[in-house]
Amino acid sequence: MALLREAESSSPGGALSTVLNNPAQRELTRIQARESAKTKYAEMVRNLKLSPEAADKLFDLVADQETKKEGLFSELLSGEKDVAAALEDRTRSKKEMNDRIRALLGDANYEQYEHVNRDADAEETVNLLNRDLGTNAISGEPREKLKGLLAALPEIPMDGIDLFRSKESLAALFQQFEDLGNGILQQASAFLTPEQLSAAYAVRSNHINMYRSQITLGQQLVGKLREAQQ
Repeated sequence: MALLREAESSSPGGALSTVLNNPAQRELTRIQARESAKTKYAEMVRNLKLSPEAADKLFDLVADQETKKEGLFSELLSGEKDVAAALEDRTRSKKEMNDRIRALLGDANYEQYEHVNRDADAEETVNLLNRDLGTNAISGEPREKLKGLLAALPEIPMDGIDLFRSKESLAALFQQFEDLGNGILQQASAFLTPEQLSAAYAVRSNHINMYRSQITLGQQLVGKLREAQQ
């Protein structure tokens, strides 16, 4: 949602110009995404002994994907593309990136790349959960078991493109989140304490409600940007 944070910092008309017409902002997004990729994959690059050229190519592919998503957002905002086409383009672009990374790394090393992505996302989720659990924080073997369950989840992307979904489409998306969350916590009930499980259910509900609020605010901002365009 970096794009929306940038847009929110200025007037609707100025934000629209930033989103649609500012190459410098696009380049900044790419630079930030590339630096984030360098940090995220640094250990993997060392372990796989990738050449500097191969590592640079990996970082470029990840950064290019972020700028493509920003381009899709701009096309949606200007009315050049509808949301169904944008969602298909996002999926296709992600697959193309992964295919190119697989070709770059080879099948065996690509598995390491996927492992890093899954493990990083799972680690972030557990850390966020523990931050809210406080004295009920999950540690030791239960923590590793929960990370394993989270790492096995299918990826459900969410970014600025999803702000253009219909009410029904968003409801279905959030139902996916709720179903996956319920499934994880049902499995986790085998190794979490009753206090941890109860707190985890509350945290899950709070976070889903927070995401709903963010989507609502984002859609309101998109509406203002579109009004400024007319």
